[in-house]
Amino acid sequence: MLNDYLARLKNALHNDIEERDEILNFMEEMINDRMENGESLEDILRSLGDPETVAESFTGKRSESPKEEEKRADQLSHYEYRNIRKIDIDSISCSYEIFSSNDDRFLIDIEADSDPGITVTNRNSILKIDQDPIEGNFRSMFRNWSVSRNFFNRKVLVKIAVPQDSRCDLQIDNVSGTIHINDVVLGKAEIECVSGSATLTDVHAHALDSENVSGSLVLQNVTVDERTEMEMVSGSIRTSMLKSPKISLETVSGSVDLQIDGKKEDYEIRIEKLFQDEHIQGNGNCLLKIESVSGGIRYGFSV
Repeated sequence: MLNDYLARLKNALHNDIEERDEILNFMEEMINDRMENGESLEDILRSLGDPETVAESFTGKRSESPKEEEKRADQLSHYEYRNIRKIDIDSISCSYEIFSSNDDRFLIDIEADSDPGITVTNRNSILKIDQDPIEGNFRSMFRNWSVSRNFFNRKVLVKIAVPQDSRCDLQIDNVSGTIHINDVVLGKAEIECVSGSATLTDVHAHALDSENVSGSLVLQNVTVDERTEMEMVSGSIRTSMLKSPKISLETVSGSVDLQIDGKKEDYEIRIEKLFQDEHIQGNGNCLLKIESVSGGIRYGFSV
């Protein structure tokens, strides 16, 4: 099936394209990468579209006028919305800066050194930001690939200004980019990273859930009303002035350094490590629970 697809693509490409063989190698490698990540060949080819359509991205049969290109670029760089109740982000290599503003609009600016493959939509007051390296302009994708052979090298910065006290929910699923969230009031915040880092400063949230593999999570002057739950494999978690009635953390070999804004006696403390458990019964209704296999653990309280 794959050989037939590539054969049709080869026939659809113009003979005068010097990099035709490189394009075919690029497409084959990209498809194989997606199959290694668990996608079926049928689903991949369906998402790419027929070979003739893919070839048009390289041959330029349907070229846009300068005005159309300028308009498309403007739409990519800046967006404005109102009355957003949730921000949902799913990306590969973007970096994000999320901060508050005095404006009543949600303002999104995208800075990129090449086509970031990002789509921004607003449906039912849910602001969706997606970065898909497979969809979009194949010629731009190929140009990036032929230079670096790696989509992760693209530099993309997404700036999101949210109204003060918006209390919208925030969900971020990011692979390798950095995340900075500063001076915002949120509802439920969910942050997932693989190798990227996330830093939250002066943030107030109803609930906070985070997961990371080898990245880092830093919380500075963060207040969480209901619960804070953190999971990681080999990364690091560091907090300074974290205020939360329930703090739960699970790690395999990562390092933990928690500084909690509160009194130690108000917390029931449960520390579970390999061959070492600690349980301190507190006087209040707060809970600090840490589970670790081999990582280093430090914790302290401000009072």
